[in-house]
Amino acid sequence: MGSDNKIVRFIVERDWRIWLGLVITIGWISGGMWYIGIVSETTPTQNFSLEAVGSFLEGAFAPLAFLWLVIGLFIQQKELAKNSEALRKTSEQSEKQTQAIAATEMNARQETFFKIAESVKHQLGGISGMLLVSGLGPVGSGRINREQMDDLFSQSAGGDNTVFARMFISMDFLEEGGLA
Repeated sequence: MGSDNKIVRFIVERDWRIWLGLVITIGWISGGMWYIGIVSETTPTQNFSLEAVGSFLEGAFAPLAFLWLVIGLFIQQKELAKNSEALRKTSEQSEKQTQAIAATEMNARQETFFKIAESVKHQLGGISGMLLVSGLGPVGSGRINREQMDDLFSQSAGGDNTVFARMFISMDFLEEGGLA
């Protein structure tokens, strides 16, 4: 039962040009055999030379060779059209992959930018702390004592990088001879 399905599928999947070529070939060979049968009945004693038989076969099979050449060209054209369609689809997929790669690259660049910005923010927070210590801390004017500075540095170590910048903004710089 499984082999019957394979045979039916094989027959159905073949191109109509192949079936036409097979019918014409069978008809041509049958006609040639019929012609040989008639010629041999009318001239039974005639001896054909090897050269004459070769010329006959050449002439008999040349149209079939041309027929199958044309059928092969049409089938090849059909296959090339299928291949062109497959290449077009592959090209579309490549374009989609290129766009996805570009989007991934843009995302990676953005993530890198944000990581660098976070690192700069952290470093600027540390620099602000050093400026605050040197200007208003125990070594500077003494406006902020050591315990307050330790508390501010603890907040900065806890992730609050802007604590020193906020202190600068909230301080009264005019009392310390700062900005006018």
